[in-house]
Amino acid sequence: MRIAIVIGSSKGLGAAVVKQLLEEQYEVIGFSRTEAPKEIHTHPSFTHVSFDASHVATRQDIFSNVFASINVSLATEMLFIYNAALINPVGRLGTLEKVSFSQQVEVNLVAPLELSNLFIQSVQSLTISKRMLFVTSGVASKPISGWSGYSSSKAGLNMIVHSIAKEQEDASSPVLVAGFNPGIMDTTMQQTIRHFQENQFPSVAQFKRFYESGRLQPASIVARSLIRCLQNPTFANGQIVRVDDYL
Repeated sequence: MRIAIVIGSSKGLGAAVVKQLLEEQYEVIGFSRTEAPKEIHTHPSFTHVSFDASHVATRQDIFSNVFASINVSLATEMLFIYNAALINPVGRLGTLEKVSFSQQVEVNLVAPLELSNLFIQSVQSLTISKRMLFVTSGVASKPISGWSGYSSSKAGLNMIVHSIAKEQEDASSPVLVAGFNPGIMDTTMQQTIRHFQENQFPSVAQFKRFYESGRLQPASIVARSLIRCLQNPTFANGQIVRVDDYL
């Protein structure tokens, strides 16, 4: 039995990934605040878990309880995909009014650390394929004005990838890990970006041009690249890869 855990599974890239994993006969457990589209939610191989990655008090217990219900002795492959992210707050530092970055950092950085710890604890001893993938962003290494919180938290996410790979070097049955930069794609996050004010996000005109010129990749295409990355026999362990690498 091939099992995939997807954090952030109900919309955009997450939903597209889940749909394709189900088509490939994975058992998928999707963690999200909202339900996925009906064709996913009602699929017999899909389990939805109501989950908010920003809820510090409950997220570890929810994840642990769900994992405890999995009969891992039947598993032949385990995938962990972290796709949840918050782009707000947006704006240049020094111009924001009493804003809190706590929720953004919890979702983009702290929750991935905590859930990685729980996942690795649960699968470390299994002598099967175990792969983790974190959806990151190009702004992790190339900052954009107005996105200091998003860029910083994504840079931290990249370091989680490098750290797990380093820590697993001496494991007898290592968990493999990679970061995946999806590029610019047609999702609700892109819609949100296009509605920012220029004084809040100076690059908004550029993102509008991306949309108007048809440069946004469909989520289904990006999802296919992501899954190819995960399934590649020469997995890019400890690396940050781009969507184009697997198209």
